[in-house]
Amino acid sequence: MLRSTPLTSLWTRKSVCNKLLATVVSPRSVKLSSFNGTTSHQLQSWLESNGVDTSGYGSGLAKTISELFEETGKRESILDLEGGRALRVVRVLSLYVINEKGQVLFEEEQVLPDGRSRFRNVALSEKLIGDEDWRHAVDRAVKEELGSILPSGYKITVLEDTYKLLTHQSNSMSYPNLTTKYIIHRVSANVTDIPQEPFSTHEPRPGGRLTTKWVWRCLSPDLQTNVLTTS
Repeated sequence: MLRSTPLTSLWTRKSVCNKLLATVVSPRSVKLSSFNGTTSHQLQSWLESNGVDTSGYGSGLAKTISELFEETGKRESILDLEGGRALRVVRVLSLYVINEKGQVLFEEEQVLPDGRSRFRNVALSEKLIGDEDWRHAVDRAVKEELGSILPSGYKITVLEDTYKLLTHQSNSMSYPNLTTKYIIHRVSANVTDIPQEPFSTHEPRPGGRLTTKWVWRCLSPDLQTNVLTTS
């Protein structure tokens, strides 16, 4: 499914948005997690002893300790120590899916199975697993995020000359008080057969389904620096 075509695009129409600028940077190796416990209870104790108040976990839009434990078990994140405090490190593929107008596809909002909604405002993204190469995650990201609206036979063209490695550190809405460092592998791509008007996708989840609302946007400076602070 994945086709890598660094210097070409599926569309030759002049873009109505600003050109995306990027610098190629070599990927870095992934270190081991500082947390080596075997239960979610041990994880909670480790977080509390390393400066993280977990009393709000599982309330509102915050995820639970068990979800964080599962995430680390899947190697979707690691837990480190920085300055004596716990630090969550997440490697992310941020895929700028571009249409023929030069607009970028953005995830605007998620509606959870229980009816709660989360404002997102991020490009299509996927957590990388362990030291997974970002190229291997492109097809998985498109299939998981957009598969419910794409026909069979859709094509992906990755524009590898737009690749850029970014890092950003902030608090995550999912895990309050736990500083998260995002290592972002950002690259642009063309994907055929995506609706050109706002649309929604659906993914099965325990207790129902996750609905995601998508929109096309021109890439402003604010959007270029936006990262996954809700993840």
